Order: sequence, then C-alpha cells, then structure tokens
Amino acid sequence: MALDTEIRMTNEMGCGETILYEDFNMNDVGDWGLIATQDGQCDQTFLGQFNHDSGTVKKVFDVPDFAAFLSIDFLLYQFGDWGNAELDQSDEFFIKLGPDGTKFSLATFEDGNAFESGGTRSGWLAGVNWKRQSITKLGNTRITDKVSVYVPPKYFKDGKLEIEFGANVVEDTISAGVDELRMTAHPRKCADMYRNPEDTDLGRRGRDLLQLQDQNVSSASAADFTTGETEQSPVQCHVAYAYHSSRASHSFSDMGFGEAVVHGDEDITFGWSNGPFAASSYAYSLEMYAGDTVVGSVSMTYDDGEAEVTIDAGERLWLKNVNSYVGHSRLPLSEDGRELIDPTSYPVVHERMSLSRSFVVSELDGSPVYIVAEATVCGLFESPEGEEVDGSVNNLVNSVSGFFKKIF
Repeated sequence: MALDTEIRMTNEMGCGETILYEDFNMNDVGDWGLIATQDGQCDQTFLGQFNHDSGTVKKVFDVPDFAAFLSIDFLLYQFGDWGNAELDQSDEFFIKLGPDGTKFSLATFEDGNAFESGGTRSGWLAGVNWKRQSITKLGNTRITDKVSVYVPPKYFKDGKLEIEFGANVVEDTISAGVDELRMTAHPRKCADMYRNPEDTDLGRRGRDLLQLQDQNVSSASAADFTTGETEQSPVQCHVAYAYHSSRASHSFSDMGFGEAVVHGDEDITFGWSNGPFAASSYAYSLEMYAGDTVVGSVSMTYDDGEAEVTIDAGERLWLKNVNSYVGHSRLPLSEDGRELIDPTSYPVVHERMSLSRSFVVSELDGSPVYIVAEATVCGLFESPEGEEVDGSVNNLVNSVSGFFKKIF
C-alpha cells in the first residue's frame, strides 16, 4: 500500500511517471513465457518460478526521453531453504540490465529460520544500486522481500531498457518468483517533463497542470497544491527534526547555538542531536517533530560499523526533502572543526519528494554514534486545536486529486 501511494504521488506531483506496472494476474504466458500460480490459488500468479531448470525471462521496455534515471520495484518470493548450509551457497537470484546484460546478483538468501522480518540487504555495482527488505515470512515456505533497483541512464541510452530475470540454483527444492513489478522514470528536474508542450503527451500534461487554476478547482493553483507556499493553499510545509528522548536528545539552543539560525523561513535552533547510541541488534526509534507536532518517525539500526536509517512521513504528509547526519561527533564538523547545524551542510541529502527515505552510513568504527535528521514535511496538518481540516479544504483536495487523475 505504501508503494502504491508513493507511485501515485510521484505521478500526480509531476516529478516522474510510472511506465510499467505488471501484477501477472492476466496469466499471459505468451508475453513473459514463465508464469506460476502462488500457493495453488488460481487468482494469484507471478513471474516464475525460477529454479535449476527454468531458464530466464527477458523483455525490452521503452523509456521516455526525459528520464534521468529509472527505479524498478517488485516483490521477490523465495521458496524453500535458500542459504541453507547443507545446500550450495552459490545459489542466487539475479537481474541483468542493458544490451550487454550486466548481471546483478541479489546475494545468497539467509537461512529462513534465522532471518528476521524487516531485515535489509543492499548492493552497488556499475552504477546500479539495489536494496531488499523482508516484509513477510511464512516459516520455511516463503519469504517475501520488497526489492528496489535504481538504474542510471547508461543502461537505456537508446531509449530502451532490456531487463532479464533468472536464478542459478542447484537443488530442485528452492525457487524464486517476481510479482507487482513497477518501473518509474524520473526526470533530472520536474520541468524536464514539460518540454515541447504542443508536441508530446507529457508536454500537454504539463500545460494542463500549469492551467489548473482555470479548471474551477477552488482558488488554489497547481503550484500552491504542490509546494504549499501560499496562504491560500491547504497544504503546508514545516521543518521537522528527529527527537528520541529527554535523556538522549539535546537541542541546538542548549548546545550553545543561542542566536536564531533560520532554514527556509523557520528558526531551527529547536532541532536536536540524538545520542550517543551504542551498536545494537535492536533498532532505535525516534519521532519527527515540527514544533509540538509529531509529523513522522525515524528508525536507525547500528551494527558492524554500519548505520541504516529510515525516515517516514506521517499520515497525509510527505517528505519534500531530507538532510541527515550520522557520526561519532554530536554534530557534523566543518573543515576547521566547527560544529554545524545548518541542514545544507549535512552529508546526507535527498531532494526528491517521497513518503519515506532510507540511507546507509558505512565505515563507522563501532563506537557510539549520534544522529541528526531534518526534513521539510508537507501535507494537510491538523489545526492547533487538533480539529480536522474543514469540508471546503477536503473538497479542494478531492477536486485537485480528481483533476490529477484525469490528466495523468
């Protein structure tokens, strides 16, 4: 459901376009050549099963010319005891990309009995970044991972991307499948999607988007709804910081930053440095605060010299951008050793709008770490009294959403 919402937001906000969605429920074997039924239920099908004698499947997709990179998301089903010590440790599920068939192995699966739901693995090769996160586990019968792959333009220079799925396995007791396959094209900047308005379908969409105020959708323009930068818009944007507890969180003002430091239009001296946090097999949980309002959450795991952080927006909210720091000092440091609280100086920066952001900080020495996480959070906030937005605002949001659905 979160993936559905993120894909829909990407399309509606005009900063990307879903160019492929396939749930394989049409059971079109002729199209893919390899379709399987899940758990014996005829209405649940997927791409596969990939095993020791199934071979691979390959298709070529058109990529729009505005694409600066592609994101590919899918569910990966793992059947049987992948990674069992008694079986061949070279067993793998893999993806091949581009005309040269560059191969990306998604690593050997761990023993299903030892693998905890929610665990992650990631990799980087030849410009392609991939990440897997376990989301369900059915004993040794099946583990389901959500996989995300980020593909740079060198793999689709001619406007086409060739993608191939397969598995190298020895035992006939293990196999894999792919489901809910999505591919999204992302521009370098949103305006790149709206060039040549009279000549391209995307250009016409951009022209219509810019003329939203002429569609009798209340008084809010497309820019108002997207950014929340005018008083007329029901959408607001606020700077938020992660907070753990009174014991582990230290505000910038208490740390000696007495004079107001402004980021955007807001004083950020209320922000916090959180820690120190020791390496642990458990995740640390923090909340994102904009003033006195909780607007999201943060989760950090830290072990084996690596910290993995996920920042999630709250209900009816999204992350406009994210800036963060994880390290052994309480704040990021300048070249001359000064502590910095300006978010633009943090080493981790995500500018693309999303519902959730994850990143990994490596090469830590195992000693306790601090985390500073800042985000500009946008959306429909409750009134100071905690009341819901009034009916006119809800009608406006429904009207704008309906308009986006029509043009996208």
